[in-house]
This record gives sequence, structure tokens and C-alpha cells, in this order.
Amino acid sequence: MHIVFFIRRMNDYRAFSTLVNKGLEKGHTVECWHLCDPANKQGGKGYLYPDPANSPFAGKQRRGVSVVAFDSMEKMSEAACSTPGITHIVTLCPPEMIIREQDLERFGGYWCIIMHGPDSFKETGRLVGRTIDPGVKRIFFPYTRHFFDWGIEFSEKFLPVAKTYFSETNTLVIPVGCTMFDERLDAIDPEEVRRKYGIPEGKNIVLYLPYAFGKSKKNRKSRSWQHAFSGIHVQRVARRAFNDGGYRPLSFTERFSKYISELSRILPDRQARTTLFRGWHEPAVIDALRVFCNANDLVLVVKPRRKFDFSEAVHRKADIIIDDDESRQYPSKLQELFSVASLTVALFSTAAIESVHQHVPMLNIESMDDRFLGTEQRHWHPNHEGSFYSFPGVVRNFTIHEFIRRMPAASIRDFAMEPGKRREYMDRFIGDEKPCAAEKFYCELERIMREQAKNG
Repeated sequence: MHIVFFIRRMNDYRAFSTLVNKGLEKGHTVECWHLCDPANKQGGKGYLYPDPANSPFAGKQRRGVSVVAFDSMEKMSEAACSTPGITHIVTLCPPEMIIREQDLERFGGYWCIIMHGPDSFKETGRLVGRTIDPGVKRIFFPYTRHFFDWGIEFSEKFLPVAKTYFSETNTLVIPVGCTMFDERLDAIDPEEVRRKYGIPEGKNIVLYLPYAFGKSKKNRKSRSWQHAFSGIHVQRVARRAFNDGGYRPLSFTERFSKYISELSRILPDRQARTTLFRGWHEPAVIDALRVFCNANDLVLVVKPRRKFDFSEAVHRKADIIIDDDESRQYPSKLQELFSVASLTVALFSTAAIESVHQHVPMLNIESMDDRFLGTEQRHWHPNHEGSFYSFPGVVRNFTIHEFIRRMPAASIRDFAMEPGKRREYMDRFIGDEKPCAAEKFYCELERIMREQAKNG
């Protein structure tokens, strides 16, 4: 087989690296095509520019993989149709979203769509009004049948095009597990991780993933709450252009202007006022977590995503803040940190998948932004027992004020992961550990190719 991976952002390798590596092990021809449009170096996601030099597989052409740069999607699209011998193209999204219609019809191989959480279903909204050609050979690889059915339930309620796209007529659906994981995670050396990130020898960490402050435009109440919980407390902003890391402190004038602007958004809204004046905000969350870490002899490590700013109190109370432009993959910085973590704390983060897979219990804190207030988003952020964000013995759910009240007196033993419950969670949302998803992926492709050859 001749397989091409479309790399539009560097963190696409989170889902692709295990597949690239397994393809090489099996002797297939593998190429990683990077979309290197210079315009993508700027903007809010410029740091994710897929510089070929940062590929986990750069310099390994001798093993059968080549890393190729294209300066436009049009050129990549043309190459997909004109390069002889390509049997499969692997993407994170439907090819209709990135390939010209005429090129989609010209390519005769298989399009392999790799699941990347709920976005795999939500992003099909961009196909509304488009004709979905049943003659295009598509294969979608979700984590599990349960997760896929959860996505179809979403589409039935809110986005019918997703159900149409993933129907038997248009797309072959084969659950294989989550492709972010393989046996390479077992080779991570915890002591080396501690040395690398400045964690004291022998110490474990609590990993806090800050609230993703994003200035929601969809819901006025959500926007007001976000400012009360996080935005009004931000005093420095991340640098997001390619190869420009770190944080820029806001000047006094900027902070004052921002404070007045955000207060004007908060005060008219009752929920936002309650959040700010009762102290149910991120500074109080990190205060409670700081006390918990001190009492349990744990190091408080914060791993933000660069596209989101976060509260100044988090900067000040953390022992270590990991700046991550996500250029390091296979393993990622997050995966390395999980190897020395005793607990993960986050607000409705799909990092629950990685935390649970790496045997780290997670505490979910319910946020009140549009994920909690919006009907469609509520589907993907459930808090009932047995759901993705509330699974006793694995992922424990807290309201904000419950977390602030209970954490200072809690013991790390209170949150021990229950192996049997973890297995249930894995079966429902993540998939098998062995064989890994990459092994299953190639087994399925090879089976399909054999059947195709047999049937002529």
C-alpha cells in the first residue's frame, strides 16, 4: 500500500504518528504531506504551522517515509490525483472540506478519516448544502461503536448532514480505537520526564489544564460568564505566531481598559455576577488546588494550550507552567507529563481520553459557558453519572463551588482509579489497548484490499 497523510497543522500528528510508524513497520510506502502556506504562520493558530523539520519522522526517508511540503492546498490536491500508485489518503476531516470537487472525483483510492473527538461530527456542518457523492471511497475510523453512536445521536438532533455523511451508503465505518496511543507510551521514562521539566526527583504531579477562555460569540450569557470566571483575571497573553513563544504581560493601561470592558459585560448578567462576587472563578479554583497539592506533597504543573489565555492567579500559584506549541509529538509533552501524574484536573476537556488511557484519574469541573448552556454543546458535555465527564472511579465530576469547597481537605487517595471502572470507560469511549488502534487500522485496510483484489 502507498499511504499519504495530510498534515495541515503540526498537532495532526497526535492522531497520525502511530499510524505512520505502524505503516513503516509493515513495509508500506508512507508519505506525510505538509500544508506549508506561509500565511498560516500568523494568526491565533500560527504556532501550529507544520514545519517539516518538526515532523516526528523528518530525516527518516530511508525507512520508506518521505516528508513533503506544499505551499497551497490546491497543489496538494492536484498532487493527490496526479501521483501514481497512491492507494489511501489519511485525513482528520472529510475530504470534501479540503479537496476541490473535481480532484475528489479524480482520485480513485480510499479516503481514511480518523476520528478526533466530537469535532469529527460537528465539523460536517460545513457540508450542509453540498452533494455527498456515494461513489467516493470513504472509511471513517471512530474510537468505539458507542462513541460513534453518541455522534449519530447528536446528528439526529442537531446536524442531519452528519448522519447522512456517515451512513452506510456514503461511508464505511470501522471502529479501531484511539490512534493517539501505542506501545511507545510504555517506553516513556518517568525520571527522564522529571529531569526534563524540572520536577523534583521522585515527586508526582497534579496536572491542571486551565479553562479555555475563548470569548464565545454564540451565547451572551456564556460570554458574560467566561469573563467572570477567567477573562477579567487575565493579565498576560500568549504569543501565538509561529516560532514566537512565551507570554506578553499587558500594560497597566491595557489591563485597566480590559477590566472596565469586561466588568461592563459581567454586571448585567446575574450568573456572571454570582460567579465573580462569590468567588466561583479560576483564581479560587487554583487556590484550592494549591492547598490540595501542598497537603498531599504533589507538584502543581499547569499545561495550557497556547491558543487560550488564562488567569494570572494560575501563573502565580503553579509550581511549573509548560509552554507547549504542540510541535513535539510522539510522544507529546502532555503524554510525557501523564507518566508522572497522580491526578488531572480540567474543565470539560477531551484530554480525559489521554488521562484515563495513561491510568491517571481525572476531576472534571463543570463550566457554565456555552458548553453547559447551549443545547447542542450540552450533548457533548454531559454530567450525568456514567457519562464521558462523570464516570465514578475514573472521571469524577464537580461543580465549581463544590471543587473550591472540597479540594483543600481532600486526599489523593480519595481519587484513586478503579481498574474495573477504567476498563468500562475504555470499552465505551476509547477502545482496546492491545492490539493498538494502528494495528487494527492496517489489518482492516489489508482486509479490504484483499477483498478488492479477489473481487477484481
